[in-house]
Amino acid sequence: MRVWVNPVRFPLIPPSARSPPLALPGVPMLLLSVAVSAHAQDVRFDGQVFRPSADATRTLWVEDTHAAPDGYGTARAYVQGALAPVRWTGEDGQTDRLVSGLVGTDVLGAFSWGGLRLGAHLPVYAYTGGSLDADQPGLGDLALDLKGHLLDRDRAPVGLSLMGRLMLPTASVEVPLGSSGMGWELTAVVDQEVDRFLVAANLGTRGLPRAEFQDMVWDDQVFGRIGAGYAFLDGAGASLELAAQTNWASGRNPAGTAAELMGGGFGRIREDVLLRGGVSVGLSRSPGAPIGRLVVGASFEPDAFPDRDADGIVDRDDWCPDEPEDPDGFEDFDGCLDRSTTARLAVVAPDGAPVEGVIELDGPEHVTLAPGDEVVTLHPGTYRATVTASGFVTWSGDLDLGFEQARTLQIPLVPHAGSVSVWAVDQDGEPVEASVSVSGAASVAADGTPIEVLAGEHGLVIVAPGFAAVATSIDVGFGESRELPVVLVPTTSDDDAAEPPLSPDTRIGRR
Repeated sequence: MRVWVNPVRFPLIPPSARSPPLALPGVPMLLLSVAVSAHAQDVRFDGQVFRPSADATRTLWVEDTHAAPDGYGTARAYVQGALAPVRWTGEDGQTDRLVSGLVGTDVLGAFSWGGLRLGAHLPVYAYTGGSLDADQPGLGDLALDLKGHLLDRDRAPVGLSLMGRLMLPTASVEVPLGSSGMGWELTAVVDQEVDRFLVAANLGTRGLPRAEFQDMVWDDQVFGRIGAGYAFLDGAGASLELAAQTNWASGRNPAGTAAELMGGGFGRIREDVLLRGGVSVGLSRSPGAPIGRLVVGASFEPDAFPDRDADGIVDRDDWCPDEPEDPDGFEDFDGCLDRSTTARLAVVAPDGAPVEGVIELDGPEHVTLAPGDEVVTLHPGTYRATVTASGFVTWSGDLDLGFEQARTLQIPLVPHAGSVSVWAVDQDGEPVEASVSVSGAASVAADGTPIEVLAGEHGLVIVAPGFAAVATSIDVGFGESRELPVVLVPTTSDDDAAEPPLSPDTRIGRR
């Protein structure tokens, strides 16, 4: 623990009035006075409560909840000057500037991984001065913090993070800008973003080594910060922030409440470098609230979600980060230029004759080919094809269209089965019990019952006892139902009915 002692001044005493050399009782009194003065000046505490954020996007001081991807790092450096950052009003109503001014640099860094952000802040003072010491450079207390994200503001009504900070007593300056021991902070961070407008609030508590100076006590504190930032352009905007703190047991403690109002702004000067700055004014005369503060700095902030090929898909999700996606409705999420393949789809009958039909393809994309269209250009992949043609059974199956160009794929169709109905009558139109054979098949009753046949020409032979046999042919189209009445002529003998005419050829239509 360091001790600061104000110089002890004595009035000039004429030589004649001085005590003789052997008058030693005054020496103990002088030593006692120095000891009391030393005890009264034990003010080792960190009155510099301004610690800029290591990763806030639109504010200087107030933390926000934005999360960076794994492996993302940023660094910032701010030069600041503050007038009377540590001051207090004693019992006599006089304001004492324990730190009358400082000029220094705040060096910060942050690194994100696994939803956590690790940060560090080290103040480096080029000048510090005050009632206890003057013109002394040195370090301030090093702070290490860890921020975890609980709610994503893009998916929840608000963003929510918790942040813990450890403050190490690394200060080397003699003025009250460093603690005598470790301190800690626990902060809740809440924010929400609407278009270009961001509002953030921080509420936390701080545990500090106790320090006393006359009637001032510096002890554990509760603090709050609220800020709003507006981005006029991508990478440029302004902010307004208010911060306040008080001891948990403030009472009439002059160190009880400190408040500071800060206006700031930021602007991008390079792709990954921003200028940031702010001006603040103290709203109270307590330690931590300066008369005024000026902060100017630069931050290295590479794009957290770079998109080198500018196709709207960030590099970490882009399979082809240097080749832009072609938005055509096909795998537009992969960030790659989609290759196409050309194929000829030939629809044929069983005998190889071309058939005109409608082809519907459903797979990586959906395409319908009208009758007569055979050539198609598609993205490679497996397609479910459905082919419909008049007179044929609907065909469904999978077609594998790879990267090979100018392929011809044949799709064979099966004709619909047709039918023929034959009935026999005599010359008077009366029904006759007869039988019919179609294309050499077994005979069936010629009573009008439909006989299923394949599409094409078929030979028919109709016979009945006492009637001359009849041989004829009939052409049945795809899915067609034909009816054929046959008039039978009586014969003089049964033998005549057994032999059908020699034509037409009864073999027509055999399959």
